[in-house]
Amino acid sequence: MPRGNKDIGKPSQNGSLFITDLEDVFFGSIVEELMVGVVQSFVLYYQVDGSKSEVSNIYGETTKVYFKNPVKIFCIVEEDEGNIDSNQYGMDQKKTLVCWMHRRRLEEVSVVVQEGDFIEFGGISYQIITAIDTRFLTGVAKFRDTIKVTAVAPESHQDLNK
Repeated sequence: MPRGNKDIGKPSQNGSLFITDLEDVFFGSIVEELMVGVVQSFVLYYQVDGSKSEVSNIYGETTKVYFKNPVKIFCIVEEDEGNIDSNQYGMDQKKTLVCWMHRRRLEEVSVVVQEGDFIEFGGISYQIITAIDTRFLTGVAKFRDTIKVTAVAPESHQDLNK
């Protein structure tokens, strides 16, 4: 929560001498502007619709997955070239995608990042395996402004638009 003008220059209650709530809001707005206006990389976020998805009674696994409408999320994206594994069935390429998503931006579009959801980047769908709160900007525990999302491409690249 931003502080008023009377609090400018006073140390923050978060234990940091140099990063106050006011600087956190300022840095957050700069990062958001860079992601949207300069970098302009984005992913399409597909939330699993648990109310419509079909679950197997025997194992509790989802047999048919339904998604809510995709949401465009601007973020910083790091895509690896993929690892190629060979086994008795042939070769398999596994790709990993790491995204840094700004928390304020996620709140604006009402997205809560969850493991098991899908993101699409460059025409390839990836399943989220981890979502970690980070202190990307300030390093202060109170300011968790970025979510680091790691996702992997399933062996059968699903078309999420079906």
